[in-house]
Amino acid sequence: MRIFASIIAVLFAFNLNAQSNLKDLTLPTSAEEFTSFFNLNDDQVKKLESFTDRKSNQLDLIKDMKGADLTTYISKRNAINKGFTTSLELMLNEVQLVEFKKYISLIRLKNQEIRQNLLKAGKSEQDIKLAIVEN
Repeated sequence: MRIFASIIAVLFAFNLNAQSNLKDLTLPTSAEEFTSFFNLNDDQVKKLESFTDRKSNQLDLIKDMKGADLTTYISKRNAINKGFTTSLELMLNEVQLVEFKKYISLIRLKNQEIRQNLLKAGKSEQDIKLAIVEN
């Protein structure tokens, strides 16, 4: 039983250490930041530009939906975000995939932070989902 408790304590410590290391990083938002974060080559930068253009076009198509049907807007926005991250993941090499895992962890930490702050503020679940997908 002590061994099990020791293993849990060690895993918890590693998790806290990994989270503290991630807090020093910021989520990339521009093409330059993505290029630097993932150390992209020229071909990958062109693909990234294609992905960001596609995402921008898709967001333009659903922007009017936000006021009319918020539930569908959140669902579509979530799908657009997922499509972007999947496209990004598929173009990366093995070394860059290590950084991609950090990128995904950063997104999760940011989403968790948004959720906690909005819960404390008494916001509805739909407001929280909206804030997260627009992050």
